[in-house]
Amino acid sequence: MQHEYLEERVIRPQDQATLAINEFLARCGLTRDPAVEYTTALYYQNRIIAAGSLAGANLCGIAVDPDFRGKGLSAKVVGNLINEAGRRGQFRCFVEAAPQVEEQFLSLGFSKIACPESTCTVLAVVFEP
Repeated sequence: MQHEYLEERVIRPQDQATLAINEFLARCGLTRDPAVEYTTALYYQNRIIAAGSLAGANLCGIAVDPDFRGKGLSAKVVGNLINEAGRRGQFRCFVEAAPQVEEQFLSLGFSKIACPESTCTVLAVVFEP
């Protein structure tokens, strides 16, 4: 599957598509943060295969359908979120990552800044306007 076959959609908090995002996140073992202001989703053949959201400076709800993992989709979602944060004047973003995905965020330019619980690590990325 090539990225040019993907459709990117912005899902606003009031959009009806939010229900589909919530269902997608639930299938991936996540829940939607009520503070979400912006969500980006990747669709393949009208099916949500990856999504992520911004809640202030926090990236959250980043998930990829298990059938589509290993294709760079989380990097695409994170890139979209960072670009949106930059458009909003936010040049520092944070994410809480489970140990099994921490390395993935480090490879995207994030740095470990805290480990408040043994189940997650707080990572940050700072970028130029």
